[in-house]
Amino acid sequence: MLAELLWGDTDEERARGHLRRELHRLRQSPLGQLLVTSTDAVALDPGGHTCDVPAFEAHCQDDQHGAALALWRGEFLEGSTCVVPQNSRPG
Repeated sequence: MLAELLWGDTDEERARGHLRRELHRLRQSPLGQLLVTSTDAVALDPGGHTCDVPAFEAHCQDDQHGAALALWRGEFLEGSTCVVPQNSRPG
């Protein structure tokens, strides 16, 4: 499924090869220590990283909007691209 999502314009065997290559590259990077994989899943180790979303939501709920906005740094996913395969788009 992940290989199809990322490389939907290629055949399944080639898409899986691309995914294996990219996972190998990720394992060699500083992010590799956060990567958890199995034969049918890819995830980030939940104990190995932090996420500011819970803090942002708590600040908003407590009407601490200044503190919530202070968590915002830069553009969302700056420098990345996301291509959604044609067959997974609605309608």
